[in-house]
Amino acid sequence: GQHAAGNTNYIAGSVFGTSFHNWALFAIPATATPYTSATLRLFNNDYDSPDATETYEVYDYNGSLTDLVAENGSGNGVAIYGDLGSGTLFGSATVSSADDGQFVEISLNSSALSAINAAAGNPFALGGQVSTLNGDEDFEFIFGFSELEEGDVQLVLTGGTSI
Repeated sequence: GQHAAGNTNYIAGSVFGTSFHNWALFAIPATATPYTSATLRLFNNDYDSPDATETYEVYDYNGSLTDLVAENGSGNGVAIYGDLGSGTLFGSATVSSADDGQFVEISLNSSALSAINAAAGNPFALGGQVSTLNGDEDFEFIFGFSELEEGDVQLVLTGGTSI
């Protein structure tokens, strides 16, 4: 349930028994609504797992955006962690070591589109987790060593106009 506001690594999975969920926050423009499709793109610096593939799932985030970005979630870190990996499933992708140095693209479903359209003109957050963790591995993660740089995390929306 910890978050260091200055740490921009968006790793998801497990390292030495510590589990990581990740999140992304976007400003949704109101100008092109309704949006008709959405794809989340995350640059994968490093996949490390004894398994050939892992499944990454994207969920809605229902908590406070202020707490989400605050150091240690303003005391709500455990609740935020749980929220980032549960709720309404927005999409999933199978990830492998072949995705190292590539973007992982997750097509978002109609539930995500409804939430994005409802958030038009406002901030919008979503959470992610690796749902196929074995629980007994030292390293089982994706998006490792991902110090956020411009363009590494993208929400591609189409609608009245592409953005």
